[in-house]
Amino acid sequence: MSLADIAEVLGLSKSTISRVIAGKGNFSEKTRAKVLKYIENHDYHPNVIAQRLATSRTGNIGVVIPADAFLTVNTFFQVCLIGICQEAAEHNYDIIVTSATEKDCSYLRRLISRRSVDGIILMRSVTEDICMNYLIKTGVPFVVIGSTSDPNVMQIDVAHAKACEELTARLLETTEKLTGFILGSTNHIVNLNRQKGFEQAVLKSDIRPTERVISDVFTNESIYEAVDRFTAKGVGTIVCGDDQICLTALARLDELRVSVGKDVRVAAFYDSPALKNRSITAIEVNDMALGALAVEKLVSRLDGKRISERTPGYFINYRASTGDIKG
Repeated sequence: MSLADIAEVLGLSKSTISRVIAGKGNFSEKTRAKVLKYIENHDYHPNVIAQRLATSRTGNIGVVIPADAFLTVNTFFQVCLIGICQEAAEHNYDIIVTSATEKDCSYLRRLISRRSVDGIILMRSVTEDICMNYLIKTGVPFVVIGSTSDPNVMQIDVAHAKACEELTARLLETTEKLTGFILGSTNHIVNLNRQKGFEQAVLKSDIRPTERVISDVFTNESIYEAVDRFTAKGVGTIVCGDDQICLTALARLDELRVSVGKDVRVAAFYDSPALKNRSITAIEVNDMALGALAVEKLVSRLDGKRISERTPGYFINYRASTGDIKG
């Protein structure tokens, strides 16, 4: 069945049928209902290839994943990508996945130069973001899963600073011992926001029982050294910037025969299934919903529609690793 067939049966022009299906242009509500009812009853599906040629659309969304995303136990990127793929399918888009490092976005450049995608989703924001700068320069529509100080950049992120401040405040309220914080790369905006939340809670604390922040830890050895330093100084609570750091810290505590929840309390600023097995207090985020919302925002931009201002929430899971603290 073609547009011409539908137009002939309904006594309307092909252009009117096309406008109703696309949801754009001028037509009455009566005409809209008439057309939509007919195509639903006759199981009509527009020719997607023809539509894309007519609108100069590829029907593809590019997703840029950090090159190190699958080298860790962190499940964020995998789960978030599932949300992206599912939501993209709902909007009749396909996903093309590529990777980038903090110093190389050549694969992204190739996608754009070949006009392979209609828009881009960046799955990480960094302080000196070459991918973001390139997309701004080229004018390609994009959305960042993360935060950036540029108000003109479309971004979607959890309130990491607020969540981390809330968790840290609860930890500080329930101890008189020192508290230490182990953080990953400070080139990653998400880590800077987590550190900001931690430090805000410390500043508001009356006792401020904070030993120090050890940041830019990249290896198991550096995490081990941080744990050794904290335990040697009698730190009572160790806060980890993410789940991977936390798992490595737990491994070291096990080697030192330090009981988690009794000898030392442990919390993480990102939850994952691996941490649930160890009953670690952590901040839980709906990663799949985050990815879906990124697609929703990008497609709205591509279609010239109003962009949702919704922000994903978070939940703090208080578990045995922090003693009797309750949520």
